Amino acid sequence: MPAIYDLLPSQQYYNTKGSYVKVIDQGFTGLNTTTKNLTYEETKTFLTDDNNLNTTAVANADNLHTAAFDGFDLRTAGIDVYAIDGCKAGTLGQITQVKSKSILGQTQITYQKPKMVPGDGTVPLESATNLPVDSAKKYYSLMGEHGKMMSQDGTRQQIVNILAASTLTVDSSLISQDIGECKLNGKAISVFSPVDIFVTDQDGKKLGLAEDGSIFNEIPNADFQIWGSSSSAEASADKHKFLYLPTDSGQTYNITLDGTGTGTYTIKTDDIQNNEEVKTQVFSNLPVTADLTGTVHFGENGQNDFLIIQQNAASQSETILPSPPEVVIEFDLVSKDLKFSSLEPSVTVTDNGDLITLTDQAGNVTELKLKNKNRKKSMRAEIQSMAYNGFWADITKNIMAYSWSYDKQGNLKKLTQHIKSKKEYNITAEFDAKTNATKITGKDATGKIKKTVDGSQIISVLTNKGDFDWGY
Repeated sequence: MPAIYDLLPSQQYYNTKGSYVKVIDQGFTGLNTTTKNLTYEETKTFLTDDNNLNTTAVANADNLHTAAFDGFDLRTAGIDVYAIDGCKAGTLGQITQVKSKSILGQTQITYQKPKMVPGDGTVPLESATNLPVDSAKKYYSLMGEHGKMMSQDGTRQQIVNILAASTLTVDSSLISQDIGECKLNGKAISVFSPVDIFVTDQDGKKLGLAEDGSIFNEIPNADFQIWGSSSSAEASADKHKFLYLPTDSGQTYNITLDGTGTGTYTIKTDDIQNNEEVKTQVFSNLPVTADLTGTVHFGENGQNDFLIIQQNAASQSETILPSPPEVVIEFDLVSKDLKFSSLEPSVTVTDNGDLITLTDQAGNVTELKLKNKNRKKSMRAEIQSMAYNGFWADITKNIMAYSWSYDKQGNLKKLTQHIKSKKEYNITAEFDAKTNATKITGKDATGKIKKTVDGSQIISVLTNKGDFDWGY
């Protein structure tokens, strides 16, 4: 359908707002991740080559959007232009695709939480306001829903007043001429399957999945999206759910969870104020079966969010608090030292030599203690202990040890990395500058490992509730 392609964001939109497609390549394990915000030309390749869209239709749409076309001012043609733009509904602003490789080397595609921006649920405000209109003739629908804008209360009366010069009362909570009121304030919830989510607001309006797998959303200014590689209802357990729920008018919600399969699930909640994410809370790698039920609760007066989960009808309910951040550990060839980071955004990392502390926005603290007080001088580091929110994790069956040396010119001479986990893997990687190669030996879930890689191969370690994952 050519018109759909014509409505894709144009070069002018990209020049104004920047990239709207982000691609994250996680490699084999999610460590050593690379992130790229695609340029406009790269986005077209992403659509056609990577996702099989129609090359001719993309090219024709690009040709349509000349500077003269996109910048045409209807007022110069004698047209009296008014605009009523929906501006407070969660609207798709950017997608994030994640690529990873399976043990067999196959590329897997998933999606992170899409970025929500103000709009009418379909059209971003930035796009809607691109039309040249006199400021006195611009209106903003604070409850505007794209498919219902013409007939909704507020919009409908304003249209009649414009056309008939009438004085129908227009509710100021529905229509405004102040673009400053067009801000997102609420909660974003990300559900990484296999769990379904269902929401009911204070007025009994609902959001969730119907029995046939389709999405329904009755809640004003809310948004619900499902991203995954399959469109069948049967495969919904493999899809991720992303919600935006406004809270700036005192809305309250009953949010329920239902397990749809066996494995683990992760839930993230983000506080959004004035279009910005100000606090992220993560409930990570929780066990799930098809019998699981639960509820999501938003914290009040600055308190953290929490879950109440019942594994099955016969079990007791338990309260789940946000998970402390996990640590990514790898050797940095530039600083000639270990570096510590987190896969989650907005985590503060403090490195005091033998004590590394990670603190997230929910106030959770993860501490990593090393045996060596001055690892940079001794060129040696080994993990001694690990604590989550003051509770020590059992790492007695785990080993993480590094040793390294440099020549007089400051070039890396040797680097030994030894990682062992109670998950029954034991990996040693040894780099020698004489051969300019790294020998990797040991075993993991794939079996015995014995290989040589050119250059200095850095092993990355990701902690996981006191255990270790590894990759390179």
